[in-house]
Amino acid sequence: MSNKIESRDISIIVQGQLFKSEHSSTLDVLQSIRKYYPNAEVILSTWAGSEISPLYQSLCDQVVLSDDPGDGSYGKPPLNINRQIVSSKAGIDKATRTYAIKTRTDLIFTSDSLASFMGLTLERTPEFSLGFGHICVADFSTRSHISGLKVPFWVCDFVYAGRKEDVKKIFDVNLYTKNDFEYYLTHPKPDYMYRQSDVFQYTPETYFAYNYLKQGRDIPFENSYDNNSIAMELYGNLLINNFIVLGEEQLGITSLKYHLPIHPPRKIMTYPKWSKLYLEKYDFVIPKPSLFQDQFEYLKYKWNKKRKSSFK
Repeated sequence: MSNKIESRDISIIVQGQLFKSEHSSTLDVLQSIRKYYPNAEVILSTWAGSEISPLYQSLCDQVVLSDDPGDGSYGKPPLNINRQIVSSKAGIDKATRTYAIKTRTDLIFTSDSLASFMGLTLERTPEFSLGFGHICVADFSTRSHISGLKVPFWVCDFVYAGRKEDVKKIFDVNLYTKNDFEYYLTHPKPDYMYRQSDVFQYTPETYFAYNYLKQGRDIPFENSYDNNSIAMELYGNLLINNFIVLGEEQLGITSLKYHLPIHPPRKIMTYPKWSKLYLEKYDFVIPKPSLFQDQFEYLKYKWNKKRKSSFK
């Protein structure tokens, strides 16, 4: 059953460093929110010392400034996980509405379609169900456990949308320590690690999803590339019972920083793939994906690769 969530019932937390490129900025993000979610509570959560102009402030109900915890990464790639934890928590803690959307300072809204997916009350199996309901997430970097790398718990951390208590629980995790950033400098590294140069144990995408979905369970899962059979089977059930994986069209959100899709559709869990997995388990009416959605996304990806463009 679906009832579109009214914007007055939503807190939107815009999290991260203020974004600015040649053609766009976080100002455009805030204006897009006011356009499509006019009565939402808008919370900008960024860093102390940021210059927040009166125009920015006029578009926000609250501006939350936190001390920057910095990036403790060892080498590359950088992991801004502590920054995301700190600024997301600080923003969500100020939220007063029933529903919450955690988004980023470089993601612009193109419609209010996400509100319809947030209003879905889907059939779930109690054994595998957490919180009040499904959390909507983006497919932008959500890896598939059925194709590509075939890894569990790798869920894009750009957007989390659902009941405020559930979104808040996503960030109810410990900050990364020096040992977390440098885990495989002191532990034997498995041969199956996709990138042998990585020394951290979990990517941010995996860290948030794994900690949220494993609540009350002992799931063997050594690192982000660990696809042991126990973890894979549990993840398959936990995914469809707790997350709805959405693409640009369903989210009504696109990136000001990246050309989407970031990865080819065969490597990620797209909305058409998620829908198929869900309908294999449950006889429930859910919004149908657009015809040839994955094929269209593949053509967009190939075009971006041809132009050799990742960033805008």
